[in-house]
Amino acid sequence: MFGRGSITTIYGWALERRGHSVEFYVRPERLAAAGRGVPLAFYDARSRTRGTLVEESYPARLRADIPRDHDYDLIVLSLHYDQFEEAVAVLDGHIGSATVLVLGNFWADPEPAMSPLPADRLVWGFPSAGGVFDGTGTLHGALLRSMRFGSLHGGAPTAREREVHALFQSAGFSVRQSRDFRGWLWVHFASGAALLPSALLAGSVGKVITSGPQWQRVRQNMADAERVLTARGVDLSAHRTSLLVTRLPGWVLVPVIRLALRVSKPLRAVADAGVNEHEAHSSLVAVIDEAHRLGVEVPHLEAARRELRA
Repeated sequence: MFGRGSITTIYGWALERRGHSVEFYVRPERLAAAGRGVPLAFYDARSRTRGTLVEESYPARLRADIPRDHDYDLIVLSLHYDQFEEAVAVLDGHIGSATVLVLGNFWADPEPAMSPLPADRLVWGFPSAGGVFDGTGTLHGALLRSMRFGSLHGGAPTAREREVHALFQSAGFSVRQSRDFRGWLWVHFASGAALLPSALLAGSVGKVITSGPQWQRVRQNMADAERVLTARGVDLSAHRTSLLVTRLPGWVLVPVIRLALRVSKPLRAVADAGVNEHEAHSSLVAVIDEAHRLGVEVPHLEAARRELRA
């Protein structure tokens, strides 16, 4: 696991519980501060919709280097979209025979961003988990059952992709495959740019998706973002399912979400988690900058940026 963030920690724990050997690479200057026992308090919803609360200290094995002669089968990258360049520089020449699973958001074209690494070693995916470390270093959040994988060029999954799918299926996850994963990543990123600024101001995603007026603002932001996606060449009709939620009016969505959050503790844990301020700002700015480059008007996103600056 490259880094010991919330996603790598949750998935590292899940894979280790199924008998796999997992190590976490952290920068040398962070090794001492990272600590080896990670307090966990998150919901595991792989087998039960209501989730199972995991409360334990996870003895994560940390290391400050990636040796060239390692025997890793899989290296997992789950980072903020503007951190991949640094990670690729560290991994270049150090992946050996391993497959590299990329779990993360991209607004740039993901293929050139990862180009220093061999394209035939890369597998693209996205996590269905979320979490945040509190002031004591305890990880709160949830691990959901479904995981999404995909190809940047269509076609059937490669042998390496099938191996990664099988690994996660053997650990209790279900796998969904997207044929246009580049477009899916861009739609997901744009959806975050529409949602996260409001969630940052409100205090959580949950407070936005359970409020009709708040949700209306997200829908207006997303209408702007969809125009940017279309100008980028994304076929929105191929991503109708992903876009369905942000197109639903509040009077339809809000009651359903309120019921789901009452029933599902894992979903409530994700919805109540705090919003990363850097992610909210940077994703919004990235979509607005692209709109300017393409000559697309995005008045609602511009208003959201002014509100964040206030």
